Amino acid sequence: MKTIFKQIPPITKTLILLSIFFTILNGYFGNINSELGLYQFSNENFNLYQILTFSFCHATDPYHLIYNCVYFLLFGILVEKMLGNKFLILILINIITQVVGVQFITTDTNFIGLSSILFSTITFLIFSKNNFDKLISFSLKLVLLLFIFNDCFSLIMMSLNNINNPYFYTCYLHFLGVFGGFIFYLLTKIKKGV
Repeated sequence: MKTIFKQIPPITKTLILLSIFFTILNGYFGNINSELGLYQFSNENFNLYQILTFSFCHATDPYHLIYNCVYFLLFGILVEKMLGNKFLILILINIITQVVGVQFITTDTNFIGLSSILFSTITFLIFSKNNFDKLISFSLKLVLLLFIFNDCFSLIMMSLNNINNPYFYTCYLHFLGVFGGFIFYLLTKIKKGV
């Protein structure tokens, strides 16, 4: 087990450990998510540090954390091995996309979770070239596209029907993650072109 833990690249490992740590804190101290989750700038509960902490906060439901960490472990490792330290730029672009994107909707709630970074990672993986077998690459990218399509389609349907529930905000953050991942992919293509 120790050997497996050492093989996880440092950025992926750090994000997962921070998510677990913040979730334990949330369970121990009560609802710290209300303090550390991201609010809109206009909300009186907004604090600058939330820009750095919101991605690591999760609901007390352990399954949500487990799903996010397992998916991020799977895809974060792949993308971090492809990008190295440039993976931090993908995460930074995702955070900027999230912070700017939440200003465009009307809500009193705050935003939490690693899944927005996960969706940025998945989006970059879909568009990037990799060294996988062509059949595995095609199959993996198809599954990931369906994964993304499900949330984006749900977001569109809820928007058309004026539904504003917690799932709407989750899908919205996932959409912003997809957008951030695509921006990062375009930036890598432009840089290669130059």
